[in-house]
Amino acid sequence: KPYVIVQVADKDGNIKDGGSRFVTPEAGSLEEAEWKHEMHVAGCNVGDTLVFTVRDDNIGNYSTAQDTANALLGHVTMSTDLVKSGYHGELQLEEAGYNVEAFLKVRVEGRDPSPADDAWMASACAAHEAGGEPALRNSCKVTIMNAHNLRDADFWGTSEPYCMVQVKGKGERWSRWKTPNATNWKDPKWNHEMRVACKPGDALEFIVKDDDKGKMDDILGKVTLPADKVKDGIVAELELQDTGKKEGEPKAVLLVSVEGAEFDIVDRTVVAVQETQVVIEEEVKHVCCDIR
Repeated sequence: KPYVIVQVADKDGNIKDGGSRFVTPEAGSLEEAEWKHEMHVAGCNVGDTLVFTVRDDNIGNYSTAQDTANALLGHVTMSTDLVKSGYHGELQLEEAGYNVEAFLKVRVEGRDPSPADDAWMASACAAHEAGGEPALRNSCKVTIMNAHNLRDADFWGTSEPYCMVQVKGKGERWSRWKTPNATNWKDPKWNHEMRVACKPGDALEFIVKDDDKGKMDDILGKVTLPADKVKDGIVAELELQDTGKKEGEPKAVLLVSVEGAEFDIVDRTVVAVQETQVVIEEEVKHVCCDIR
């Protein structure tokens, strides 16, 4: 029985002390939760953000005292720019589960939108009414294509390599996405597309491993894509480090595509707001690779 908590936070996403807490009713479905719930979130001032937290009411109620006891289904922070300009679309949730892509659809009325912001919002609302594809923020599209010259890490048999991606510095188990296993250990091909929850300034870390069932997976190589490349987008072969290969052997490389991440609609100066209207529409959850 998922529900959403909305709280005012500072520009870094830290919940304000003594700040207000706004909660939707429970939704009946976990996979395709719908709320259609409108609220007026007070106390949102200059430079503030909005934090959306989705939890499962598996304890018995969604009071403040029991929030931390209820299972976390994901969270996301809406930037000061989006709070100011307004937004209608999806936000990708962080910490939604291992290899899970989950999205929260919201509509937030801008406090001081420009004519360009108003035009964008009108277009987004029209697309929503027509059943079109919603806007998406806090997300980056990553395609892991293939790798070459990997080592065989198995003493018996052959390696079954997979590639994992995570935001650099956030190695929590619940903030990682991975490809299926490949059968060609030396030159695996995945061509696997995924959505990775990330924010401006985030770098992406790619780690290629051998799926060793029953024991710790061996690392076949890893590489970090800097934040500026994540933002601009790139299609390139990246040289893997920590491959375990001997000197003079062919270098192991990973071919990836990262779409340029648009994190903001319109970059404008944030002005004072005392109340912002928020509509929590729905959560759409997609589980990759049949991992739950």
